[in-house]
Amino acid sequence: MPATEETYRRQSTLNVVFAISSIAMLLTMVWMIMADHVRPWKRVQREFHQVEEAKLEVAEQLKAEEQNERYSTDLELIKTEIEEAKQTEARNRDKIREQQKKIDQFKARYDLLDTQTKFKKAELDSKRSEYDLIIDKGDKAGARSYLATVIIPTEDQYRKLAIDLENITKDLRKAEDELAELRGRIDDKIKQKEDLERDVSRIQRALAQKRAQYGQGTGFWGRSARAWPSSAACRWLTWLRRRRGSSRSAFPS
Repeated sequence: MPATEETYRRQSTLNVVFAISSIAMLLTMVWMIMADHVRPWKRVQREFHQVEEAKLEVAEQLKAEEQNERYSTDLELIKTEIEEAKQTEARNRDKIREQQKKIDQFKARYDLLDTQTKFKKAELDSKRSEYDLIIDKGDKAGARSYLATVIIPTEDQYRKLAIDLENITKDLRKAEDELAELRGRIDDKIKQKEDLERDVSRIQRALAQKRAQYGQGTGFWGRSARAWPSSAACRWLTWLRRRRGSSRSAFPS
């Protein structure tokens, strides 16, 4: 029998059935998401977060006003000093680059000495333990020999490394202080400014975290997320859920 292109069912009918089933599945998924979104406790939760956000906004405004009243002069002075420090940093750019290379060398030397000192300390502790074992065995001559040939030289090596580490630490701190001076001590001034603005910054961080966590931004999507629970579609879903509940209760169990 020759092959034909005819199918068991009409292709146009299958296309229509597939399209209708796909649309039905899409509507079902949208309905599931919306039904989960309009649960009663979630509505209360959203209202609570909106109230909390409003309280934070008021607190932010009050703290900003208090900050302006108490620290306005200090803030203006610090901002001026920060701008001057930025200019100083720009003028000393070449010196800062050279000083940073010097600091990197000190840090590499410090890391090496710090590692060597720690290993030498561990080695010295191990040798002292061996010396104690010799003492416990009652070998006084061996203990004296071990002390003179092993313990004392290791202690001298450890002491020299500790002194070198202390010296390189002083050199590193001095170099870092010189770098801060070349940069106009801008980091210290920025920290002073942050200390003055700490309360307002803390409230702003809490407010931003809450908006990011619950999708309540200031843009279009944030406003839509706040307005959606009271939309007509959500009210329709609430009515439908109540309708289903009443129809189920009408049947005997």
